[in-house]
Amino acid sequence: MVTIAGAILRNEQGEYLLVQEYQEKVRGMWNIPAGWQDDGETLKQTAIRETLEETGLKIVIDDDEPLFTFENPYRGRKYNAFLGKITGGKLLPPLGEIIAIKWFSFAAIQELQANRGMRDDWIIEAITRAEQL
Repeated sequence: MVTIAGAILRNEQGEYLLVQEYQEKVRGMWNIPAGWQDDGETLKQTAIRETLEETGLKIVIDDDEPLFTFENPYRGRKYNAFLGKITGGKLLPPLGEIIAIKWFSFAAIQELQANRGMRDDWIIEAITRAEQL
């Protein structure tokens, strides 16, 4: 089973940072900054690294356990979302991987989900969990 970890980032206005993906099968869909866990990495390290790679932002994650975990046995993937805090860096999407980076209100994310603009259902579930904190 492939393990994926990512970070939910919320600004002072209560908006969430999403990345618009470039790869062909999900081109234009929105996701949290996330990616596959490398050998020897903790889930937390994966979420921090992927956020930096996909957004240019440095983050910290206080909790050792994910805020949300979802296992999809049909796709052979386990998804993990952590709540992160931005500590530095500059928003800069990497060419060929991320099309755009944008802040969205929770209502706008729900609308994206309703219009099939989110990459996967687990993302809205993870953000909903963050919204309840």
